[in-house]
Amino acid sequence: MGSYALVRRALISLYSNDPAQAISLSQRAQSETWAPARVRGLAALHEAQGHALAGRYDDCHRALDRGRRHLAQHDEEQDAPILGTSTIADPANMVAGWCLYDLGRPGEAAPILDEEIARLPGYAYRSRARFATRRALAYAAAGELDHACELTHQLLPEARAAASATIRIDLHRLARVLGRWPRHHAVRHLQPHLDSALAGGRQVT
Repeated sequence: MGSYALVRRALISLYSNDPAQAISLSQRAQSETWAPARVRGLAALHEAQGHALAGRYDDCHRALDRGRRHLAQHDEEQDAPILGTSTIADPANMVAGWCLYDLGRPGEAAPILDEEIARLPGYAYRSRARFATRRALAYAAAGELDHACELTHQLLPEARAAASATIRIDLHRLARVLGRWPRHHAVRHLQPHLDSALAGGRQVT
């Protein structure tokens, strides 16, 4: 559990926009060779996210590859404990989509997130809200405003239900990106709904 605590602290560092700390904590978790393969795999994925925030494309993809190897090792182990979310079919691919956005490649990120979100089970509303927000952000940054606004309308009920601080961070980012096009029809229509969600109010009807 000590190594998994490092993984959780790395995630907090990512949302605090501290890639150096996230990378350091993730690497510490991976250096503990006695830690379960899944924990080292999740740590490598957080390391990849840290490198993506820092704009290090090659380091990011090396960490993603390492994460895939560790997670594949976990899948081969008998009765290995499942720490972290169990609703994501391919955590490495989902994180790859997440990272591509931070690396300034939203057009590449969006279809990967589409694919992985479609594989989430119906009850995984928190994971879906979290990654659907990042997907809408990717489409908005890629200039596909109508689709980004449509996706945002769809995700807001689950984002409200999740009441997650981490999801709200990306919702604020999404609001800032869409705010670059205040005269766009779909953006104007979405704005009160998004503002209400960010304020914690009821759904606009």
